[in-house]
Amino acid sequence: KIDADKDSEVMQCIKELLQEQVRPMLQNDGGDMRLVNWNEVTGVLSLELLGACKSCPSSKNTLKEGVERLLQHFLPEVKDVREVKNSSLTASRS
Repeated sequence: KIDADKDSEVMQCIKELLQEQVRPMLQNDGGDMRLVNWNEVTGVLSLELLGACKSCPSSKNTLKEGVERLLQHFLPEVKDVREVKNSSLTASRS
């Protein structure tokens, strides 16, 4: 796990929004997600969908219309949210 003291302010906000807003919504539907990467240069956030979300036909809508819209509302630095499938990476920054 990345040391929170070393995270940028944007990364700290992303983690908080994901933990407080996004994950509970996904968990209510039997799914979850994991932060894979945040690229501060490109503004791309990579997430891995887990559980029921992994195979849900609406997962693209969940990412774009739900997660991306929410994050962009609070953090204009987030330009794109992308799904990473079957990632074995730990959360990291580029």
